[in-house]
Amino acid sequence: MALPAGGAIALPEAAPELAEIAALYRRESVIPAENATFGALRDALTSAGVVHLASHTESQPGGGEHALLLASANGGGVERASSNTIAAIPSHCALVVLAACETPRPPASAETHALSLGAAFTAAGAAGAIGTLTPIGDRDARAFFRALHHQLAAGAGTMDALRAAQIEAIHEQKESGGSRAWRSVALLTSRVYPSKG
Repeated sequence: MALPAGGAIALPEAAPELAEIAALYRRESVIPAENATFGALRDALTSAGVVHLASHTESQPGGGEHALLLASANGGGVERASSNTIAAIPSHCALVVLAACETPRPPASAETHALSLGAAFTAAGAAGAIGTLTPIGDRDARAFFRALHHQLAAGAGTMDALRAAQIEAIHEQKESGGSRAWRSVALLTSRVYPSKG
């Protein structure tokens, strides 16, 4: 899904990013920004194995929680989906990829008692959520998340796919002075892994 930019800077790489990612999978559905409503997000979370969101986030005033911008169902403007709203959507997908800034980061003010956007998706039932802890450039997001989905579509597990994409980005950075965006990408998971100690 490409989410609308609202009043934020346009994301010209989002449409090509989605097309490239969709081409990696046998079964895919691309939802353009004008059709990326709350209902479309809810349907994707209940029917897809992997959901990719190419978007901006919007921080609420006063250090409050982040929100995703979605297309309004009535076709006029945008509506905001907060972490509380997202956490209430039943989700059966294995992974939500949030190609947006600061999605695993909790709100700056602890007084909001809100989850990060990434944590909201795992609270809703997604097995994992991948996002960035810091702002990421549009072109950097396209390259990194394409590499991540290449691994996922080839059958790699979520942690292995993320690790492989980060290693690939590290090699590119060393060889050609590429982006350091790989450092901010993080995985949140709802699964508990036993200690090996």
